[in-house]
Amino acid sequence: MHHPTDQAQNEPAPASPNPPSQIGRLVLVASTTLLVLAAVGVVGCSTNMIESVLFYYPSPRAVQAPDGAEDVTFPSSVGRHARGKTLHAWWLAPTTDRPKGTVLFCHGNADAIDAHHAFVSSLPSQGYGVLLFDYRGYGRSEWDGRLNRDRLIADAVGALDYLRARNDVDPGRLFLIGHSMGSMVASNLAADTAPGTFRALTIVSPFSSFPRVAGDYVPVLGPILIPGGRAPEDAVTKLGDLPLLIVFGNDDAIVRPYHAPIIHEAATNAGVATELREVPGANHITVLTSPSMQAEIAAFFDAHLPADTE
Repeated sequence: MHHPTDQAQNEPAPASPNPPSQIGRLVLVASTTLLVLAAVGVVGCSTNMIESVLFYYPSPRAVQAPDGAEDVTFPSSVGRHARGKTLHAWWLAPTTDRPKGTVLFCHGNADAIDAHHAFVSSLPSQGYGVLLFDYRGYGRSEWDGRLNRDRLIADAVGALDYLRARNDVDPGRLFLIGHSMGSMVASNLAADTAPGTFRALTIVSPFSSFPRVAGDYVPVLGPILIPGGRAPEDAVTKLGDLPLLIVFGNDDAIVRPYHAPIIHEAATNAGVATELREVPGANHITVLTSPSMQAEIAAFFDAHLPADTE
């Protein structure tokens, strides 16, 4: 296994899943919101609204499937924190003679699946089918007006249920990737499901906890506005025997590079088989658009296929 080349790291990125004004918007909205809420004394009961405004950048719009992709829809999971919604996804079938397995991809906090397709575009040619889905409010998935971490995870549960129901998917060969915000979704999905559901998990450009990443953008105020819970550093301690690969770029200005080692330490201390990959010169986007990194992730999955795989 090797690091992406400099050329691969500098290739064009997809339509930016992280708006360039994100930091300024976070600072402005956080400061204004805190002042308003403090004035009316409702900070404690409004954290869900603050999280919805500050962390998520949904893009409800039509998206056109690329060649070879199948448009599919399925219901999200329903629970105490999530009303059921119809979600939209692309199914990318493996293009090899002998498919190896299936990858569920959980994307980041902005834009729709067309902007994230480049992150997984080479996996079908390496033997892996991919389900690339949009959370509620993103792309063509139904919108209920507000997002939070539990609703995103419920949407991922719906995606997992859909994969299990497909006749062309072997439920014993499921793998999971989460990028950026999707790393929170993927790590919690893996922690919440029964042991053996997935064969391996990869998280890319992950943040360690909500208060900590909020503090990176808005010191002091950020951790006050954004509560803990569903932290990747906690979720990975519950993975049991599930192998974990953590990938991050050391030039990431969106999620600072120090987060990944925190998650790695938490997983290792919990006895989880964990690998940490720092990609020199890669940023939040190029760390995963690189075909060589996609090949490295596929190789990681290959290493955890069932023993009877030829």
